[in-house]
This record gives sequence, structure tokens and C-alpha cells, in this order.
Amino acid sequence: MSELTINVVSPHSDDAALSMSQSLSTLIGQGALVRVISCFTTSAWAPRLEASTPLDVITSIRYQEDLTFVRQLGPQATLHHLGMVDEPLRPPSEPLSHSAHGPDSPLVQELAEALRQTGFPQGIWMVPMAVRHPDHLIALWAGLAAAGNDPLVIYEDMPYALAFTPDEIARQTRHFSQLIQRPLLPGTLGQFDAQRWSNLIACYASQFCGTEVAQWAAQIKSRGGERLWVSVGRTIACVQRCDRDVEGLSYTIRANNGMRFRCGGRGEYRQDQ
Repeated sequence: MSELTINVVSPHSDDAALSMSQSLSTLIGQGALVRVISCFTTSAWAPRLEASTPLDVITSIRYQEDLTFVRQLGPQATLHHLGMVDEPLRPPSEPLSHSAHGPDSPLVQELAEALRQTGFPQGIWMVPMAVRHPDHLIALWAGLAAAGNDPLVIYEDMPYALAFTPDEIARQTRHFSQLIQRPLLPGTLGQFDAQRWSNLIACYASQFCGTEVAQWAAQIKSRGGERLWVSVGRTIACVQRCDRDVEGLSYTIRANNGMRFRCGGRGEYRQDQ
């Protein structure tokens, strides 16, 4: 059986880790190849460093932090930085405006083309839900454009999603599902390990302190872990079975290479034999 390829669109150098450390570890443990694509990586944002730290030094430090995280995931994970300019360094625009951050905006088109130019093989694309940050919204639309007809998973971007209740997130997801004309089904990959998650986020010492990381880990655990929304009905990934049991919804996602992941009643994915 060939390996399953996962293309993760991470708006910044820490977003994939914050949102999917547990999920990516689980996928790699099941044999998947994971490609973390960090988009807006030219950055002066480093709240844990001296304010006078130069742009090129911060950009380099953040790359090394991202690389450390990816290496901790294992040899089946690789990192790709696109070098686009972080939002605070760009000319100001209206927050979350359609012209600046919508699907037809120049930045979305530029990023979508950069993602296509990476030449990644066909696989599953993971993109942010974009609940708040403008760069996340750009990454969402660009990721959708780059994915084309490949299967799609939308991840709840942390810690921004913690400002909303799970029901509010679900309502937003239903609205987005109508926009892309694809049903989105929720689930989680594996049991959330707060200590393991915190250890991986500790790679980003320029960004976070231990106290806030521990708080986020506890909040994510209380919500049931890293929730993903799987788009079904695409040409490669599909729902094979769908039935309701006493604990909830059960379904199987099948990739084009034959690898299958089943979401049981508790929302936990596991690879079918």
C-alpha cells in the first residue's frame, strides 16, 4: 500500500503545531507522510524576544522553531516555508475585508499559486478554519484553490477557536459547508495528550510562555481534543459507511491509495485493517 500524503497549510510558523500536534502525530504513527507548509514566514512577531531583535533574526529563529517541531514529529514529516510577508508588515487593509482577504484577492491568488508551485503529490489537504486572523482567511481560500478536487480537512485554528464555543464553531462550519457545497463531518484523531501537546508547543519559545501553553492544553482537552472537519464527497476521499450508533455517528474515510480512517461513535479516527 502506498503512503498517504497530508499537505498541511499553516498560515504562520506555529499554527500547524498549535492546531494539530496530536492529529499529525497520530497520522504519522499510522504511516502517513506529512508536509507542513508555513505561508507567512517573513515575520517580526516574537513577543518573547527583545523588541529590538532584527526582522531577519526573528524570521530565522521562527524557522528553526518550526523545523524543531517538525523533526519531533518524525522523519515522515517535512517542512516547507514559502516566505510570504506576515500581516503586520504589509500595508494596512480593512480587517477581514473581502477585497483584501477574499477568494479573489491578489494575496489569495499569490499564495494559491505558491502552494501549487510546491509540486506536492496528490493527497489530503488540511486548511485552517480561519475564525479570526486575516492571514488564516487568506490561507483558507488559497488552500481550497490549491487543493482543487483533492480531499479536504478543515482544522479549528488554535488558540483563536477557544474564544468560541463548540456550538458556535459548528454553526460557522455549517455556513462554510454551504459555501463550498460539501458536507463537513467532525471528528478527532486519537486521544488528546495535553503533556505531549505542551511539549511540542514548547518548540516555539519566541512566541509563548509555559503558563499560557498549559492553559490552552487544558482548554483543548476539555473540548475533546483537536477537532477536525472532514469534507466528504470529493473525488478521492469519500464516506464508505455512515450509521448512527448509541454513542453518535460512525463513518469511514477512504483515501485514493486504499488507506482508510474510521471515525467511531466517540469521534476517534483509527486506521481500518
